[in-house]
Amino acid sequence: MNSCLHPKGNSEEIDWSAWHYSVERLPPGIHDVFVFNLISSCTKLLMMGKEVFEKYVNTKQCFTRNRNIFEYLPGKYVVVLRDMETDLLDFMANLCIHLVESAKLRNLLSNPLSFKELGSAENSDDAVINIIQDVYPEILNSEEKETIKKIFGNNMSDKLIKLCLHYQDYNIRIKNKEINRKEPTELWIQNIWRRARTLLDINSSVDEVEDLIVDIMQGSKSTLLACISPYLYKNKDKVLNWAKEHKISYKTEQFLNENDLLIAASYYYFKAFPEEKILKLEMDKASGIEVLEETFSTGVQVMLINVNKLHKEFIDPNIQLKTSSKNHLILHIGYTFGAQSSAIVKPIIMLFGSKARSLNIIGKAGGLTGNRTDILVANKMFLDKNDDLIPINTGDLELKTLEEKTCCTVHVGPMLCVAGTILQNNDLLRFYKYVNGCVGLEMEGYFYVQEVDKAMRSGLVEKDFITRCFYYSSDLPLDPTQNLSQEGSNISWDEGVGSMLAIQRHILKQLFV
Repeated sequence: MNSCLHPKGNSEEIDWSAWHYSVERLPPGIHDVFVFNLISSCTKLLMMGKEVFEKYVNTKQCFTRNRNIFEYLPGKYVVVLRDMETDLLDFMANLCIHLVESAKLRNLLSNPLSFKELGSAENSDDAVINIIQDVYPEILNSEEKETIKKIFGNNMSDKLIKLCLHYQDYNIRIKNKEINRKEPTELWIQNIWRRARTLLDINSSVDEVEDLIVDIMQGSKSTLLACISPYLYKNKDKVLNWAKEHKISYKTEQFLNENDLLIAASYYYFKAFPEEKILKLEMDKASGIEVLEETFSTGVQVMLINVNKLHKEFIDPNIQLKTSSKNHLILHIGYTFGAQSSAIVKPIIMLFGSKARSLNIIGKAGGLTGNRTDILVANKMFLDKNDDLIPINTGDLELKTLEEKTCCTVHVGPMLCVAGTILQNNDLLRFYKYVNGCVGLEMEGYFYVQEVDKAMRSGLVEKDFITRCFYYSSDLPLDPTQNLSQEGSNISWDEGVGSMLAIQRHILKQLFV
């Protein structure tokens, strides 16, 4: 397949970076599992009763994927996929990387001497690394050694022995259950409107609220909160002084302004003072910001914002708060996955109809042009599966202003929507870049834009409905030293703070005109 994220897949050399990328996206305890039941809903387990559930079922948490995972017997997992296309492909592709790389290491370690040494190593990570180095033909550098530790975590010797004995014998069963009246998305959207009515202090249907205006956002919750959360700006000096005193180190060498530095510093501040994060949440709620924790098995968290209740003093100073109506609601959708996005945004559009005036996607994408942290703006969405192309009503982009305010290079063009990042190879990506003019690739945008296009054609939303699809270039898929498998090494979360915040401010200014 020659995956961009798995460049050493056909080599005898172990691709430590790709392996680490894959195991973080697979269920925990991967060396103890033999059976995966991949399904679209999990009503039987959830309805068995609390006492029985707690006795026989263990809930597992994937490190980087919002999936519901249940261990219902030793070595048997139920994995609830968010959709049976992109999420299924993602699961299988990551499992394939794990299988390929496991076989390489297993072949090196499956001998009596290595087993004996691993048994004697016990909890010594350094001893285990030395055992791997003894059988591995290449010299392991310090970065690779750290990656190996991340792949296997604690009790490395025990997990390596299990890897060899397990032989990666996985039984996988895929079942797409029929949708019923308790379909999770139905419960999810009902909860949104129920909570929105309480937040706006109204007691009527959507159509009866004449001045209701809804702006839909999708992307990073923390980025939006960074612009409107009163705690940060009320305690700005305290957070920055703490970071300075403790000499917090950032991979981002230069921040656009002090507020960007504040956001990066707050990440470490809240890790040091978790009680302050609780206080922040209380202040957010008092300012009309409400997080809906219950996802109803969709894996998608929602945040509702009553713009009229936002604190006018403690807010990002680059934003001039101005409400568009008495009932101005921002509905923020957390990260969705691939084709699941259609099932998430469609009921929202159907609920609010003409009351919804914009969809604003703020995310990260792989850049096919430019450099990391550049800003990518989609004016069309291109689906690789069937070459479908959908134009976008972007409204007034004000790109010159965006470049001036952000000091970032902005690239405008078609955005490629792919079924899975692992499934892309260099030849295909060069084709999309040079023939179709795509500026980047991601996995959700097409499905959002498709539902908006359908709603506009049917008259469900107004013809002047605006769709803004802004991304920061988080990685460069065509460069093996700067693609997603390098996360945690030379690619860091905080290097995108400036670009993401710049996009968020720009869009909020558009909404508050």
